[in-house]
Amino acid sequence: MFRDRLLVSIVLTPVAFWLIFLGGIPYLFAISMLLGIAGWELSNLFQAGGFRPAGFLVVSGIIAILIGRYAGALAGHAFTNDSLVLVLMIFVTTGYFVVAYERGNTRAGTDMALTLGGTLYIGFLGGYVYLLRTLPDGAWWTLITLPAIWLVDSGAYLIGRQFGRHTFSPRISPKKTWEGYFGGKCVALSGAASHCRRADRAFSLASCAYWINAGDIDPAWGFGQKYIQKAGGT
Repeated sequence: MFRDRLLVSIVLTPVAFWLIFLGGIPYLFAISMLLGIAGWELSNLFQAGGFRPAGFLVVSGIIAILIGRYAGALAGHAFTNDSLVLVLMIFVTTGYFVVAYERGNTRAGTDMALTLGGTLYIGFLGGYVYLLRTLPDGAWWTLITLPAIWLVDSGAYLIGRQFGRHTFSPRISPKKTWEGYFGGKCVALSGAASHCRRADRAFSLASCAYWINAGDIDPAWGFGQKYIQKAGGT
């Protein structure tokens, strides 16, 4: 697994750095594609558990949030379109699942909640990856923050694999250990802080490194993975 991660990193890292440097529409397109794939994957995880969220609405909502923030950032108010996008998402999603209920989906309300929740979880929060690039010195912040994410993931994997003994969330992610969890944070902190000369930036990156792998223990992912494992998937 580590070899596969390493090969992917070698291939994709130069492309990622190039897109971050470019910014603008190419960067927006790349982020939209990645978050759209994540939304589709999250929908599939819940479908493996017997639910039926509308994956195409999740992906569409994520892209709509990002386009709205792009337009807002150009106008000087990044969040100005969030309310409009949210209202449209609720309207369209409600209509879709009203029809689904009439056609026999007795859990349409739950599926609607999962659809909206997945859209906001990935689109609203993930949209900050784009907004980070629009800040003053945005390329610098992005080129520090995203590698910190990669470092915390790789560090947690390597340290947890070698020294992990104490699991901390066996039901959600049975292979996660305390040693890997804090080891990954230390690796990310060391790598990111080594590029900081200002105390405020170092503090911001320290906060980022602390929270950066919290998503690894999110119940939504663990829930879906549990059903995929029961079904014999990977």
